[in-house]
Amino acid sequence: MATAGALQDATFKTKGAGSDFNNKDNWEEGYVPTGIATIPQGFIGPITFSKPATTFATFKTLAYTGFIIAAGQTVTLTGAGVVTPEKGTPEFGVFGTLEGQVRLDGTQANASKLYGTGTIKGSVENIGGTVNPGSSYGGSGTLTIDGSYLQKSGGPDKFTNLNIGAVPGRPSARLTVTGRVQLSEDNSGLVIIMDNPAGVATNVTFIALSSGAGLNGVFGAVSCTRPQMPVVNYDANNVNVTV
Repeated sequence: MATAGALQDATFKTKGAGSDFNNKDNWEEGYVPTGIATIPQGFIGPITFSKPATTFATFKTLAYTGFIIAAGQTVTLTGAGVVTPEKGTPEFGVFGTLEGQVRLDGTQANASKLYGTGTIKGSVENIGGTVNPGSSYGGSGTLTIDGSYLQKSGGPDKFTNLNIGAVPGRPSARLTVTGRVQLSEDNSGLVIIMDNPAGVATNVTFIALSSGAGLNGVFGAVSCTRPQMPVVNYDANNVNVTV
C-alpha cells in the first residue's frame, strides 16, 4: 500500500507520514473518509487531496459530496478500482493525476460530473454524465485521458454531454484522449459554452476532442450558448468546431 505525508483538508486529517489511508486507525476522525462508501451523509464536500501521492483500493463518493485531485497530487486506485461519482455529486475535479478508471452515471436532471485540467491514466465511461474539460463550467484548459473514452446514453432519461468552453482571448477547452474514442448519437451531445458570446471571434476553428487511436461515431446533438450554431466537423482523430 502506498503511503504519503499528512493529508488534510477542511474536515479530515491523517495522523502523519507513513499512514495507510485505507486504515481507519490512521485517521484522526477514526474512520476512512474515502474508500468503499464511507463518506458520511452529513459531510459537505468536496474532499481535496493536495499532498503527496495517495493510494486507495476503490473510491466512491456519496451524493452532494465531492472529490478533487489538486495539481501536483497523484491518487492511485489499485487493481480494478473505479471512481464512480454518485448521482448529484457537485464536484469531481482532476487537476493532478488519477491512476484508475472513471465511470459517470446519472439522469438528465441528476448526473455525475467530471472536470479539470489534469490527467486520468485509465479509461473513462461517460454514460449519462457530463465531462467538462477546464477549471470551471465553460472555462478553458485541457483534460487528458491516457486511455479510452466512451460517451453514450444509459437509457431514455440519461442524456450524456461533453461541455467545451470557448473563452474570449484564451485557448478553448479540450478533451485529449490518447486511446480510442467511441461516440454514440443516442442521447449524446456536444455543448459549446460561451459565457461572453459577443466577445468570441467568429470563424475561429478549434479542436474540441482529439483521439490518438481513432474516433468512431458522432454526437447526436450539438448546442451552443450563442444564437449562431457552431459548425462541427469530424476527421479520423478529431472533432473540430468552428464558431
